[in-house]
Amino acid sequence: MGRLRSGRHDDLGGTLDILSTFRPSESLLFDLYDHPDVVKNLNWQIHDLWWRYYDEIDNTLQPINPGYTAWSPIFSLERYYMLQCDFAYMISPEMFE
Repeated sequence: MGRLRSGRHDDLGGTLDILSTFRPSESLLFDLYDHPDVVKNLNWQIHDLWWRYYDEIDNTLQPINPGYTAWSPIFSLERYYMLQCDFAYMISPEMFE
């Protein structure tokens, strides 16, 4: 019997982390004050794309992999992802909401 191998998703990152790769963090912080509606709109667009690409990666991996792991060493037969937002440490809880 062969070794059990798990399907590991790439770390897609949180939506604000993704946005901060296109807009330097300092600029994005100012954008949150100066243009909060634009940032919120972009965040939701990234959110929708995030799910699209998560599903596409899953559809590619699942035919040959029996389970899931993320960046943590937790194995699951159920689909999961460890949500995170590294950008969040730079903003207040109120702004995060």
